Amino acid sequence: MILMLIMGSVILGHFIAVTTIPQKTADWVVQLPVNRYVILFMICLIYEIGGSFIDDLAFMILATPIFYPAVMRLGFDPIWFGSWWVWLL
Repeated sequence: MILMLIMGSVILGHFIAVTTIPQKTADWVVQLPVNRYVILFMICLIYEIGGSFIDDLAFMILATPIFYPAVMRLGFDPIWFGSWWVWLL
Protein backbone atom coordinates (compact mmCIF):
# COMPACT_ATOMS: atom_id res chain seq x y z
CA MET A 1 0.00 0.00 0.00
CA ILE A 2 2.81 2.42 0.86
CA LEU A 3 4.57 1.66 -2.42
CA MET A 4 1.36 2.43 -4.30
CA LEU A 5 1.11 5.79 -2.51
CA ILE A 6 4.73 6.59 -3.36
CA MET A 7 4.23 5.55 -6.98
CA GLY A 8 1.12 7.71 -7.27
CA SER A 9 2.96 10.64 -5.69
CA VAL A 10 5.85 10.29 -8.13
CA ILE A 11 3.50 10.23 -11.12
CA LEU A 12 1.53 13.21 -9.83
CA GLY A 13 4.78 15.06 -9.05
CA HIS A 14 5.97 14.61 -12.63
CA PHE A 15 2.59 15.79 -13.94
CA ILE A 16 2.72 18.87 -11.71
CA ALA A 17 6.25 19.67 -12.89
CA VAL A 18 5.28 19.34 -16.56
CA THR A 19 2.28 21.65 -16.17
CA THR A 20 4.49 24.42 -14.61
CA ILE A 21 2.34 24.59 -11.50
CA PRO A 22 5.43 25.01 -9.26
CA GLN A 23 6.64 28.07 -11.18
CA LYS A 24 3.19 29.69 -11.11
CA THR A 25 2.82 28.92 -7.42
CA ALA A 26 6.29 30.31 -6.68
CA ASP A 27 5.47 33.52 -8.54
CA TRP A 28 2.24 33.89 -6.57
CA VAL A 29 3.89 33.15 -3.19
CA VAL A 30 6.74 35.60 -3.77
CA GLN A 31 4.29 38.38 -4.60
CA LEU A 32 2.35 37.96 -1.34
CA PRO A 33 2.70 40.98 1.00
CA VAL A 34 3.74 38.71 3.88
CA ASN A 35 7.06 38.14 5.62
CA ARG A 36 8.97 35.17 4.19
CA TYR A 37 9.09 33.45 7.57
CA VAL A 38 5.29 33.52 7.78
CA ILE A 39 5.16 31.83 4.37
CA LEU A 40 7.65 29.21 5.56
CA PHE A 41 5.51 28.63 8.66
CA MET A 42 2.47 28.12 6.42
CA ILE A 43 4.43 25.57 4.37
CA CYS A 44 5.32 23.78 7.63
CA LEU A 45 1.63 23.66 8.54
CA ILE A 46 0.74 22.23 5.14
CA TYR A 47 3.40 19.53 5.61
CA GLU A 48 2.03 18.74 9.07
CA ILE A 49 -1.56 18.48 7.89
CA GLY A 50 -0.69 16.57 4.72
CA GLY A 51 1.56 14.19 6.62
CA SER A 52 -1.31 13.42 8.95
CA PHE A 53 -3.46 12.02 6.14
CA ILE A 54 -0.89 10.62 3.69
CA ASP A 55 2.27 8.63 4.32
CA ASP A 56 5.14 11.00 5.16
CA LEU A 57 7.41 9.96 2.31
CA ALA A 58 4.59 10.02 -0.23
CA PHE A 59 3.51 13.50 0.84
CA MET A 60 7.08 14.75 0.74
CA ILE A 61 7.47 13.45 -2.81
CA LEU A 62 4.16 15.06 -3.73
CA ALA A 63 4.60 18.46 -2.07
CA THR A 64 8.30 19.21 -2.56
CA PRO A 65 8.08 19.92 -6.31
CA ILE A 66 5.41 22.50 -5.52
CA PHE A 67 7.09 24.24 -2.58
CA TYR A 68 10.77 24.00 -3.52
CA PRO A 69 10.74 26.73 -6.23
CA ALA A 70 8.83 29.07 -3.92
CA VAL A 71 11.28 28.51 -1.09
CA MET A 72 14.22 29.13 -3.42
CA ARG A 73 12.72 32.42 -4.64
CA LEU A 74 12.15 33.49 -1.04
CA GLY A 75 15.90 33.18 -0.48
CA PHE A 76 16.14 30.16 1.81
CA ASP A 77 19.00 27.67 1.57
CA PRO A 78 17.97 24.48 -0.29
CA ILE A 79 19.99 22.25 2.06
CA TRP A 80 18.18 23.74 5.05
CA PHE A 81 14.79 23.36 3.36
CA GLY A 82 15.53 19.73 2.50
CA SER A 83 16.48 18.87 6.07
CA TRP A 84 13.99 20.84 8.17
CA TRP A 85 11.13 18.41 7.60
CA VAL A 86 13.18 15.57 9.17
CA TRP A 87 12.76 17.01 12.67
CA LEU A 88 9.10 17.62 11.88
CA LEU A 89 8.51 13.89 11.48
